[in-house]
Amino acid sequence: AAYKHVRFCEQNRGACYRVNVQGARNAYTVAGERRFVFLSSDKAIEPECVMGKAKATVESDLRRHRSNANIVRFGNVLGSRGSILPAVIRYRDLQQPIPMTDPKMTRFFMPITEAVWIIGQALNAPEGGQVFTTATPRSARIGKFIAVCRALLAPAHPIATVGKRPGEKMHEKLITNDGELIQSDDERFIMEHVDIVHMVEGTLNLNRACVA
Repeated sequence: AAYKHVRFCEQNRGACYRVNVQGARNAYTVAGERRFVFLSSDKAIEPECVMGKAKATVESDLRRHRSNANIVRFGNVLGSRGSILPAVIRYRDLQQPIPMTDPKMTRFFMPITEAVWIIGQALNAPEGGQVFTTATPRSARIGKFIAVCRALLAPAHPIATVGKRPGEKMHEKLITNDGELIQSDDERFIMEHVDIVHMVEGTLNLNRACVA
């Protein structure tokens, strides 16, 4: 378990350190020589926020002291707790405006099924000391992504633009499996409208199947 929300970590730096750094150290100490997989974040690359700096600290620890450990770096895992989809549903049900930071901000996205597959690859890799991430980076502008989510889940529901919060970047960075440093506003990775719809619909269908 770890804190994964930038805003909470900015406001609770001590708690973030205790849980995200010391908690990870406790976990890999208990793991001993067994394979250990650390779930990191794109925010650990050139980190500016407290949460990203905590993730980067653990990554550095593992590289220096745990040759049996692998690192998995994610952007936004669609459908995970606290991600955009559950947030849209929550604000719809509360009949409150959907908050949006800055519509021009960009973020990397992946479906939860891909995240699970990458974790499996990291667990079953023959060697440690590796970093795993998506083989097909996909990103989107926040404004467009929230618009798609609203259209599918809460048509005509109001959106409130709240602006960029402390610790947040306009664009995130990710290092590909080939070692290339990429940025989420790179047009090579920006999803078309139809691709966002497919990703969101696929996640909603999976959630319905799990509940049924």
